[in-house]
Amino acid sequence: MTSDENTNVPRSRPAWLSVGLLSLIVMVLNTGFLFWAGWMAGGRR
Repeated sequence: MTSDENTNVPRSRPAWLSVGLLSLIVMVLNTGFLFWAGWMAGGRR
């Protein structure tokens, strides 16, 4: 894909919204993984 094809894609959402949503998903996944790892290490001996 060239840069011209990328500019032809309609921007229905602002860029910060997709970036914020992606960071939110990453934060939720990291929090869930840390909680699961801590529960497995501490609660299931």
